[in-house]
This record gives sequence, C-alpha cells and structure tokens, in this order.
Amino acid sequence: MAKKKRRTTGKPRRRVTSAFPDSKYKTAVIIIAILAFVLVIAIMFGQKPSEELPPVLQYILPEEGELVAGATCDEGLISLSVANNLNEEIRLQNTADPNIRFVTNGIVDNEPGCGTDTLAPGDVTTCNEVGINLREGANQLVVYTKAQTFSQTVIC
Repeated sequence: MAKKKRRTTGKPRRRVTSAFPDSKYKTAVIIIAILAFVLVIAIMFGQKPSEELPPVLQYILPEEGELVAGATCDEGLISLSVANNLNEEIRLQNTADPNIRFVTNGIVDNEPGCGTDTLAPGDVTTCNEVGINLREGANQLVVYTKAQTFSQTVIC
C-alpha cells in the first residue's frame, strides 16, 4: 500500500505553546498576581504618617506689610495671625459687611474665630477657627482684603 502524501499549502505548521503547560497552574498564577497587586495598593493608600507633629503653641506674627502669617492646621481648624496694615479698620467677623474674606477650598468662612470683630490699623489678632469643608491633606487658604491677597496651602 502506498502512503498518501499530505497536502500542504507550502507554509509550515506552527505549534501553539503556552508558557503554562497546565491551565490550573495558569489560573493560580493569575490569582496570586492579582492578590499581590491589591495588597500593594492597600499598603500604599492605607499608611498613616509614622510621626505625629507636635501642636503649635506659639503664633507667628505677620511682618511689616504682611497680611497673614503662621497659618497652621490643628484638629481640623486653621489658626493664623492677621495684621491690619491698611489705613482703615478691618471688619473681621460678626458684622454685616466684613472687608476681609477667609476662603478655604473655595468656601467663604464668615466666622473665623478671631479674637476681635474689628481690627484697627496697625493691630494684630489671631483667628483660631478658620475653615469650612477642610479635608485631610492639602487645603487651599485664601485671605482677601481690598488691597492684598494672601494664599497658602495648609496641610491638615
């Protein structure tokens, strides 16, 4: 009996091989890789700072010509010192028309917890309760008057 010749198109046949000979092994490796990835992400976003910062006990006063100084965050509120270097009284809070605005993350705070409602030219006061809608991490603080604007990122 004569052997039949196989018909070929001229192209050699390619064997499809896998790096994983067993499909159970392949599934196990994929599951382990996914779990490792999830674990790394959980560790990256779940870490707390290793060292807590001590509370600020002393206020930094604004220098000549500065509007605000020493903006710090403690227990979810921003504390800062405000100096009036204008030639007119600044109305800070509890007035119908304050001429200074405290804005945190785009929201105006009408009650910043300042030591006084008005600030005479040359006077300095501290405001200890600035902040509405503060979040953990970076917060944008902007303080406006007619003549000056102060902007700072405060970390809570």
